[in-house]
Amino acid sequence: MTTKEQERQALERIRGTVVGLGECSYIRMAMDGVLEDAERNIEEDAAYSMKQRYESAEKRAANLTEKLVSKETDIMKLHKEIEMYREKIRGMEDAAKKAVSRKPPKRCAETVMKYLAEKEGAITDGLGMAADQMARCIIGLREEECDEVKEEYRQGMNEQALKYRQMKEELEDLLGAERYFQAYMKA
Repeated sequence: MTTKEQERQALERIRGTVVGLGECSYIRMAMDGVLEDAERNIEEDAAYSMKQRYESAEKRAANLTEKLVSKETDIMKLHKEIEMYREKIRGMEDAAKKAVSRKPPKRCAETVMKYLAEKEGAITDGLGMAADQMARCIIGLREEECDEVKEEYRQGMNEQALKYRQMKEELEDLLGAERYFQAYMKA
């Protein structure tokens, strides 16, 4: 086995030979950095190698390239998703414009609102009539008959009230949406 001193002497002979080949020597270009690694190996009892650093750098570059390709694929997917949402928004805006352009005349909407209010009033009046009928039941009928009449009437009135209330709310929603879209289109 050689000593560190023998290694240093051999390195100096090799360095002298390489430098003697001239600056444009192919061997000198290939040895660039190799002699410095050999010197550090002797001094630090290490195993530095240009080949090892090169292979390690290639592995890192391959890993980074793989990650970059993966990220680019993710970015392309996100761009497609963004475009899909933009298309949905454009479709919704178009539908909103059409809905606003097809709105019933204001007079028609007011007439429907008035009709629904009248129906709601009729239901309220019907509840008053139910109270009268219940009073008659209490006076002239047995308790079971009163309960049957009361329950039938209550169910009928509740169904009608619910139906007209829903129609009124839908119309109010439509009129509110119309105002919202008109304001949106002006903005």
